[in-house]
Amino acid sequence: MAGRNNTLTRWIGDMVDDTKDFVDDILDRAGDVEDAVSDVSQISTQLATLSTAVENLTTIVTTLAALQGATAPVTGAVGAVAGAAGAAAPLAGAVGK
Repeated sequence: MAGRNNTLTRWIGDMVDDTKDFVDDILDRAGDVEDAVSDVSQISTQLATLSTAVENLTTIVTTLAALQGATAPVTGAVGAVAGAAGAAAPLAGAVGK
């Protein structure tokens, strides 16, 4: 009888081990969720900063488009670059604000 495996005891031991691993995984995921929820204020601040930056860029692009529409059309690649550089010159001070 000494060489016989007790499969019921082994099965119960495996069940206990698997259950312990399962509970550990659940607790780890719960900790990750708590960390993610606590970072919401930081994300909100970053989104507000991003929104302000997008509004500033929209204003600059709108101004550049208006200036480009006010200038006479120049043909060729060199004229287009010169026209864009000339239109952007008045905005050099506005970008730093």
